[in-house]
Amino acid sequence: LFEYAVGSDPHLPDTDQGFSGSIGPPSGAATNDFIISYVRSKSAADVAFSLQGTSDWVAWTDFGSRFELMDVLANADGKTETVRMRLLAPPTEQLYLRLKLRLAADGRDLEAD
Repeated sequence: LFEYAVGSDPHLPDTDQGFSGSIGPPSGAATNDFIISYVRSKSAADVAFSLQGTSDWVAWTDFGSRFELMDVLANADGKTETVRMRLLAPPTEQLYLRLKLRLAADGRDLEAD
């Protein structure tokens, strides 16, 4: 599911997983923010991406509301785009993030973490 969602070839090894985080100023900003970015395939419209977080690696919750969409940039390959999101407020505890993917097919939801 991940290979389909990000537009990569499942038969070739990837050096970049397509999901990353960084600390730095967004364009035109004076402060440093935590920014996540991920690649998605333009043709995988049937895949829902959701950002989840946890502090204990057990209870994962939706973190989409804690981030603000910065931009969606077309990639040079013409098949994928990069989504960038900024954390709205500093966390009060150490957090771990993951991208959860959901594919709607035949009336069923198929999930992959």
